[in-house]
Amino acid sequence: MLNNGVDANEDLHTILTDEDGRQYVLISDGVTNAIVDPESRSLSVSRAIHQRVINSKMWMCSYRKVDLATATSFHLHLLVHATKNMHMVYNVFVEGKSQIYLTENPTLAANGTELTEYNMNRETATAATGTVFRDPNVTAAGTIIETSEIGQIGHFTAAGGQMDSGSYWMLKKGESYLIWVFNDSGAVSDVVIQVMWHEE
Repeated sequence: MLNNGVDANEDLHTILTDEDGRQYVLISDGVTNAIVDPESRSLSVSRAIHQRVINSKMWMCSYRKVDLATATSFHLHLLVHATKNMHMVYNVFVEGKSQIYLTENPTLAANGTELTEYNMNRETATAATGTVFRDPNVTAAGTIIETSEIGQIGHFTAAGGQMDSGSYWMLKKGESYLIWVFNDSGAVSDVVIQVMWHEE
């Protein structure tokens, strides 16, 4: 059984063998080796989000605004740290017709009340660098970069609905963003906004 082989440059390399002398090769990026699942006899893969949670690089923040008056808005303020990009998705739940906006570079008189950002790996206390606030003092909303709408006035207003963000956003270092909901239902409405992100 050969123990060594040469590459195209005639450099010598060890040929790997298992305990029964069968030759094999590693699939690797030089740091991490791929895993073969013995039952399916195929490469083992997992979702990227799963690995980020395991590596303590995913955070979640959410808030429920109770009885948002009609024709008024509720805002969450995302403040991205100066050293990290925030890769973010969000969900919105409302009781009645509402418009949803994601805006960049708003003018704020105050950041608002900071919320708790939870590490999605509950076995570690690694903190996020990005921060999330509720009820900022908004002077100007900034540039609208995404908009959506849920529900309609009238018969189906009470049904409410849910909206997942239409896109996966990489938010700019050191920048502020607003996720905001305008209650257009004609009645008070509960609103929930969930934000999930990782950083690099």
